[in-house]
Amino acid sequence: MKGLILLLALGCTRANPEFLAWLADGGGLPDAGADATTCRETGCESTALGVCDDGSGECRVCQLLAVPDECGNRRDENKHCAGGECVECTVHADCGDSAQPNCDSGTHRCFACVKDEECAADLGACDEGRCLRTGEAVVVAGSGSGAENRLQDAIREIAQGGTGKIVLREDSIRPYPAIVVDADRTVRIFGTTRPEIRNSDGTVIEVIGNSSLFLRAAVVNGSVLGTSDGDGKPSISLFDVEIHGAKGAGVLCTTCAAVNLDRCHVHDNTNEGLKLGADSIRVRNSLITENMRTGVVFETSIGAEFIYNTVAGNKNAGVDCKSNLLLSFNILWGNTQRVSGHEVPAQSLEDCEPSHGINQDDGDEDPLLTTTFHIPADSPARSSDGGPTSAEFPNPYDIAGDPRDSMPDIGADEYAP
Repeated sequence: MKGLILLLALGCTRANPEFLAWLADGGGLPDAGADATTCRETGCESTALGVCDDGSGECRVCQLLAVPDECGNRRDENKHCAGGECVECTVHADCGDSAQPNCDSGTHRCFACVKDEECAADLGACDEGRCLRTGEAVVVAGSGSGAENRLQDAIREIAQGGTGKIVLREDSIRPYPAIVVDADRTVRIFGTTRPEIRNSDGTVIEVIGNSSLFLRAAVVNGSVLGTSDGDGKPSISLFDVEIHGAKGAGVLCTTCAAVNLDRCHVHDNTNEGLKLGADSIRVRNSLITENMRTGVVFETSIGAEFIYNTVAGNKNAGVDCKSNLLLSFNILWGNTQRVSGHEVPAQSLEDCEPSHGINQDDGDEDPLLTTTFHIPADSPARSSDGGPTSAEFPNPYDIAGDPRDSMPDIGADEYAP
């Protein structure tokens, strides 16, 4: 265009000097070279004006219905259009199978869930950072009686090749006899309504043979039992589960493949809180309190980890390891036994080796536990010097779901003002 105007000007015998000066300065036409530097080459930094217009060379808002997505050529992660702005995601699928697989519909950012509440827009269950979507789990919900049958039917469906996951939206489940997990595969149950599962006669859930149970967010009034058979040894994982009122041990699994507890409260059971023997044992961030016998009995200690727990108020020893087991960053306090009609201090540990914790046997300073076994601001359990940082700790949340700080406190509870 400039060349055409120049030719016309040169062919004019009465050219206006002011016109020729204007023409030499560009003639008011866009300078394509300058625009390429600001938009086509460098892209658009703003997400609000996130698309480089091919025609004008200027950044503009994205068009929502454009195909393909106009934000797709951006050089950052904001490759999707929402409300005229380029954002990271509009639906879960935009986040892919990354470490942050969920899309927040408000911020349009990908995230990994930690709590079930973050997944309310889906099934309300967080499974290892992923919000379970419709079709990824069997939903057990109903009204009135029969909840135990609905749950048992869902477990049978898994045994026949179902999804392997159950979202439990019942308030109360009263199995008789126990709910049986005999699926020869993993059954993952998410109690989004924190249901109570109760059996007044004893065992509430029994995991048999080569089956594996993961239970999250529930109250178990009775025992959780693992039973091996000719097909193999079971595995039990409990997360944010309260277990109380058992006529025997709260969790009894002495011939298991694996037992894992995290953020659990095991209390007021007739015998031991935990009686465990497994190829792999891991107990973290848990309260084991006021059981009528020893708080925790390890029938086998090889491959066991017992870290950041509070064992208190049990009516015998706090922890019986059977063989030398290193216990780290635990509070072991106020466990008693009855002698000649009187409550007297019992050993906190038998055949165990404590490390970086608070142990009454060693004459450590009183942790000042509250009646709910939390620690106050002036507790000597504050900040476990020498312990792992919150970044190194596998699950940086305490018994109440509060985040651990950079130097986690000793025991199950992280002090929160």
